[in-house]
Amino acid sequence: MDNSNDQYIPEFIAEATELLDKVTQALDGFLEASEKTKVIDSIFRNIHTVKGSSGIFSFTNTQKIAHELENHLSKLKETPDKISSSDLTYIHKETQKIKALITAHDKLGENGKAPEGAEPDSSLPSKNTIQTQEFIRVPVGTVNDMMNGIAEIFLIRNQMVYLLERFKSGKDERKDVLHNWEILDSSLRRGIGELERIAMGMRMMPVQGLFSRLSTVVSTYTKQSPNKKIRFVTQGESTELDKKVLDTLGEPLIHLIRNGMDHGIETSEERKQKRKIEVGTLTLSASIAGNEAIIELEDDGKGIDAQKLIQVAKDKGLDTSRITDEKSAIDLIFMPGFSTAEKITDVSGRGVGMDAVKGSVSSLGGRIFISTKVGEGTKFTIKLPVSMSLLPVVLVGINGYKYAIPNHDIMETRHVSLDQIKTNSGEEYYDFNGEIVPTLDLRKLFTVDATFDEEKSRGCPLVIFKVDGYYISGRVSTIEKNMELIVKPLPDLSPVSPFITGVSILPTGDPVFVLSMMRLREHIQKEGSSNAT
Repeated sequence: MDNSNDQYIPEFIAEATELLDKVTQALDGFLEASEKTKVIDSIFRNIHTVKGSSGIFSFTNTQKIAHELENHLSKLKETPDKISSSDLTYIHKETQKIKALITAHDKLGENGKAPEGAEPDSSLPSKNTIQTQEFIRVPVGTVNDMMNGIAEIFLIRNQMVYLLERFKSGKDERKDVLHNWEILDSSLRRGIGELERIAMGMRMMPVQGLFSRLSTVVSTYTKQSPNKKIRFVTQGESTELDKKVLDTLGEPLIHLIRNGMDHGIETSEERKQKRKIEVGTLTLSASIAGNEAIIELEDDGKGIDAQKLIQVAKDKGLDTSRITDEKSAIDLIFMPGFSTAEKITDVSGRGVGMDAVKGSVSSLGGRIFISTKVGEGTKFTIKLPVSMSLLPVVLVGINGYKYAIPNHDIMETRHVSLDQIKTNSGEEYYDFNGEIVPTLDLRKLFTVDATFDEEKSRGCPLVIFKVDGYYISGRVSTIEKNMELIVKPLPDLSPVSPFITGVSILPTGDPVFVLSMMRLREHIQKEGSSNAT
């Protein structure tokens, strides 16, 4: 293989993958398309482009399969209205084969044939994948805006240097220097803020590509399950999310979609008996509300039976004494290894992998909710921060250390007197607007030397947060202020903490750890504390 173009291979892979995703999307809607000629022409052009690019980079195996598919498409173009579902299946299979080859850097499988594994989980890395540098496409206008922003910041920096030089030489008085410095500092903060906005915008991508890959999961399943008919509907494809969010969101959504198809939506015969329409519907939507992205997956299938979940939990020997309502019963499916499936299928059982789904969503600083009705269907709602970079938080002090709690977890912060904290059977509670909520003493959980201030005169700083629909209050040492942080993942060799999701640096240079209230509640619950119920 000619290595002269190796530096451009990652970009080629990114562009080819995008073209193949467009082919898959076009295939999914082909039979319903009013202008089939235009659709098949676009599919042909995309495959032709991939074939040509593969030749440039000496991806000979990829080029060969793409060439064969191109010839097949050339014949189908002559009579687009006669293209059958079997034709579409063949095109889809070959497209996924090409995608798998490109991802594997044109390497054939052990049997000397093109990899077959791409036939959704094409949206996930394959075993043969060689890690490559990621790319994002940025309009030239955005790059120009960034360069203009950098030039403006550089100009302000020079003005600040000049101002200091005049002060040192005695040409300007101190009060004049401070006045002009404040003006320049304000301009600098605005410029940096604008530069940050542009940079963060470069990481934003529409969910359309992810939704397209997920439609492949549905089409593959329906081909393998002739007893079920499923319609996949997507909404809000133009909604933009941080690329890191999109990359991480793929796997949990695949779990949810598979569960919905396999154990949510009934067979055609079952739906007829229930007087439902024969075709089940899966609806995937994306929208933005404030600084949160909302992803919803809804099916019109069986729904989840809360009483059945409780019985399964009892059969497994789990403690169900704290299950007080339907919501807490349904949340059982998020427990590791919990499943109501009567048999394990090649796809999934309702509940299999749900703990992993919640873990992935939590790792993004998000939350997942379930609403369901037996016989009518189930809706999973995922709420996520739009961007992974800038996080609004409340800064708190716990035993001399600073911690950040994301705003989306917090309902309110209060300073109360110690006599407002009530004790019952060794557990603390607080009356929050007429609702008695458990109180966790975070100072004890995060203590370093088992000592902390108990002075009554300083009162009791409380953070009231809501997790999974439950109110909880947390006692801290101090409540500092609201701020926005650039959050980074914990370093690889850092001690593992189940309720710390990231780290940032304060203006003072001190580190601050970002807490996940959901993980904190899960940790307390796992330890057997009734405070977390």
